[in-house]
Amino acid sequence: GGGGGHVPGVRELVAAHGSGDQILQSLNDLLERNADLVAELQRERSKAPQWKRQVDDLTEELEAEREQRRRLEVDSAEKIKALLAARQEVMEHKTVSAATSHRADEQRKLQGPVKCRN
Repeated sequence: GGGGGHVPGVRELVAAHGSGDQILQSLNDLLERNADLVAELQRERSKAPQWKRQVDDLTEELEAEREQRRRLEVDSAEKIKALLAARQEVMEHKTVSAATSHRADEQRKLQGPVKCRN
């Protein structure tokens, strides 16, 4: 029988390990390890809802922050528009007042030193 998947029988294990005590010991070790793993798995499972809640909270927080940033962006866009409009107005005023004072200067030059006639 050239079958590859040969599972050793208890008798063969005993022969290999020397005594049944050793086999029982390693079997006990395996069972203990298994119990530890099961307990660990249960701990992790019980943590899962907590993690999920945390992720949900963080997601909500992130959404709120995004919304706030969007509002701030809109707000600052409005402010920038207002600022540019105001600056434009100031420039126009400056141009107007410059022209006005220029005109006043020209007039003063034209009039020359005015002598007061009483």
